[in-house]
Amino acid sequence: MEHVFRSSRLTYRAIDSQNDETFLHSLSLDPLGYSNSNTAILKPVSRKDTSAYLTFFTEKTLIGVLVCLANSNTTTFLSHSGTSYDCDIAIGSIFLTKPEPGNEHHRNSEMGLDIHKDYRNVGYGTEAIEWVLDWGFKIAGLHRIAVSCFEWNGAQRVYQRLGFMLEGRRREALWYYGGWKDLLEFGMLEEEWRRKDIDTEAVEDKGGDSD
Repeated sequence: MEHVFRSSRLTYRAIDSQNDETFLHSLSLDPLGYSNSNTAILKPVSRKDTSAYLTFFTEKTLIGVLVCLANSNTTTFLSHSGTSYDCDIAIGSIFLTKPEPGNEHHRNSEMGLDIHKDYRNVGYGTEAIEWVLDWGFKIAGLHRIAVSCFEWNGAQRVYQRLGFMLEGRRREALWYYGGWKDLLEFGMLEEEWRRKDIDTEAVEDKGGDSD
């Protein structure tokens, strides 16, 4: 329990400074990242826009945290560009939505994740998702966690590999770069998460590779 806000290479903490808000704003300035996680029309994002998102992030979620590289004297962390770091540094954000008033008994939530462009494709997003799933099912007592994904976003392969099930496809619901694209809806139930957790432990007990 003492390491509940840590995973193998990452730590997770609340937003608590102006610098953190500036970091969140920097995430929204990346057009690719914005297009992969936001249905709003692509346009420059203002500080006012970021402040509105910060209100959602801190008040409308069960948990909303910054994803940070853990401080370690023995481990070197790499960005996708190959730069190494050995200090606590924010690299992204992750959240689980809070149920609307009157709907708490359904114990449903939706996940959102954004990793800074310099730290993508090295497994940090996958690690953060596994951590927030553990928190959601084990700590918050959720029954189902959902995530939406745009057809063009390669993250859908990560979700399926982690055990999310494709539950629906809203055909041509999104206009993207001159064409209509589908919106994919994934979900994971508590029993599916527990089963995957047991399967992973069994592989590790045998000395195998869970990947």
